[in-house]
Amino acid sequence: MNSLEALEEFNGIKYLLQYDDFHRAFPHFLEGILDRPSSGWRFASLVDDVLRLLNVTCAGTDYSWMDEYLGAGSEAMSREESADLAAGQREMFAQFTVLEASAIVEWLRYVRSWKTMDLSRRDLDAALAYWEARASNRQETT
Repeated sequence: MNSLEALEEFNGIKYLLQYDDFHRAFPHFLEGILDRPSSGWRFASLVDDVLRLLNVTCAGTDYSWMDEYLGAGSEAMSREESADLAAGQREMFAQFTVLEASAIVEWLRYVRSWKTMDLSRRDLDAALAYWEARASNRQETT
């Protein structure tokens, strides 16, 4: 999974995969991202999607602007949808082992050094906190 197109294709179908398929492909997906030059809007968008996927707590998400720009009730609805999505993401990652969680922590730490990650800092920090806890076995998986 080395081409940007292959990475984007996986990113587009990740929620449709059966658990075993996702679990088998996800490490290759993360590795494929590391093999790409870290520049360009398509790449930044792809990494941003991965950070939101790995941020299974939805911590750090800013909803404050939504009611003003999208209408009354948008903020509450987005928070509820995010909570539902986060529950699905936690379930999707529930069977990842401590060793796999440790690998995700190292991936997140490496990605954190990229200059392009400044815009995704909240999701990255929240994801890193969650996965560090999982890697040290301090976090419930469900």
